[in-house]
Amino acid sequence: MLNAISDLSELAGPPLWPQHAAPRPSLADVARYIEANFSERIALKDLALVAELSVFRLVTVFRREMGVSPYRYLNAVRVKKAQQLMRDGVPPAIAAIEVGFFDQSHLCRHFRTICGMTPGQFLANPDSQEKLA
Repeated sequence: MLNAISDLSELAGPPLWPQHAAPRPSLADVARYIEANFSERIALKDLALVAELSVFRLVTVFRREMGVSPYRYLNAVRVKKAQQLMRDGVPPAIAAIEVGFFDQSHLCRHFRTICGMTPGQFLANPDSQEKLA
């Protein structure tokens, strides 16, 4: 009986799924994608393609491994880039557009959530600029 089964498996050809799955790209690839494209609109399905995961699995794994959701990570990257631009003298309204926020109020809302202060307070306090760098 076992010989008959092994004969059938030989006739069937290669298995339908690989014996050893190829390693998936790491979440570092997703983070690099976000950091390279932060000023663009990034959809979860694009990130899922990079990670070779479903959208739902990506969000679960990303949050578990990185400590925040992909959306919060994207906003943190945008705020950090906006800080750099504002340190270089770019007005907050222009910095907001450059980093991918819709407008200055959108930047201010996320800036306050992430940094605990407004962009104006950040610019007015030289100590905070050094501390947040």
